[in-house]
Amino acid sequence: MRAVDVFTPGAFPLYTRVDREQVLHRLTGAISTSGMVVSVAGPSKCGKTVLIETTGIPLIVVAGSFLESAGDLWALILDRLNRPIGSTAATSKNAGASVSLAARAEGSVPLVAKGSVTATGQLQGGLASSKAQSYGRRGMEEVLEELAESDFLVVIDDYHFAPDGVRDQLSKQLKEAVRRGLRVCVSTAAHRPDELEKYTSNLTGRVTHVPMKYWEVEELREIAVLGFRALNMILDNETINAFAQEAIGSPQLMQLICLCACRHADIRQAFSEPTPVEFDYSDQEQVFAEVCHSIGFHQLVSDLSGGIGEYIRRYRFNDGTDSTAIGAVLRVLGADPLELEFSCDEIHHRIAVHCSQRGPSKQEVRRSCATLSTYFSAERFSSSASLLSWDADTEALVLEDPYFLFFLRWSPACAALASERD
Repeated sequence: MRAVDVFTPGAFPLYTRVDREQVLHRLTGAISTSGMVVSVAGPSKCGKTVLIETTGIPLIVVAGSFLESAGDLWALILDRLNRPIGSTAATSKNAGASVSLAARAEGSVPLVAKGSVTATGQLQGGLASSKAQSYGRRGMEEVLEELAESDFLVVIDDYHFAPDGVRDQLSKQLKEAVRRGLRVCVSTAAHRPDELEKYTSNLTGRVTHVPMKYWEVEELREIAVLGFRALNMILDNETINAFAQEAIGSPQLMQLICLCACRHADIRQAFSEPTPVEFDYSDQEQVFAEVCHSIGFHQLVSDLSGGIGEYIRRYRFNDGTDSTAIGAVLRVLGADPLELEFSCDEIHHRIAVHCSQRGPSKQEVRRSCATLSTYFSAERFSSSASLLSWDADTEALVLEDPYFLFFLRWSPACAALASERD
């Protein structure tokens, strides 16, 4: 058994599956209710897709980011069903008697819910003439013919990544689709739980919400316990606790940390018998640095730390380095205590603690937070738009992606405060 098969940050966890019974029970009950769209809403990297896969229901999954029009959903579903893009029907006419022919084949058609193909034709005698007519796909109607009242569940993953206009049209179409027997589930961001009802009041009362939260440390610990046991690796509780704490509530990040731990210890295959493996603090730091190399964000953080759209004044930190106001904000977000949401006052206080001289004013901190939020929502960084957000009314900065916070904590690009952590 290989370590890459046990710890799978980007795939279904066969050996490290930890069921969250309460939310799984709620999801299966929601899916079994006819005429309802199921909406699974939760923070980034909290395991929404794996939860849906855990139901054991046959799925047809379409990524919201692939939808440039409402018709793309139905086209992609038909692609998954191996339906042809078009068909041609030919007829021949003769001056005389006619004979009608029809053939119907039923059986195993890959991924086709109802498993049947029908062909018809007509033969006539006499003077002949012929005519051919082409037929294209019929979108939602064709999907309903195949999947309505079937066992299949259509999943729109990361529904919030579809453009506004597409979500507007789909909200109306999904209402009709579920009314006619199609089972539909969407996953969306925690801050957009009412995404479906946003565009049409017709869906009010037709959406069952299944909220998800980040995982508790004990749940994340179970991933490590199951995985290392499968590999016959014995790790002490202190190391497993450290990995679980730094996973920041994300099962995917926990899988990646454990996989990088195996790589750091040069363990590719399971031991033949239970074997102790030690990770001291230095080893853990190297594991976390390897995780950062897998995550990315290096150039992005480097660019931001240099200052964007601001007067480039620099502030001195206790470790002898200096930074712009934006860089200072990014650096202290990764300091202890570990949080995903920060008030402006808390950010300002953290900077003051870590600066050897006077740090940026609270107004500069506000401006830096607003600049970061605007920067991430800019069109050229649409893929990073969900990393963080700033609410000017409540003066709260929210890190939407635990991978980004992990990077801020452990990347060499942001590690200047590492020696000051507890």
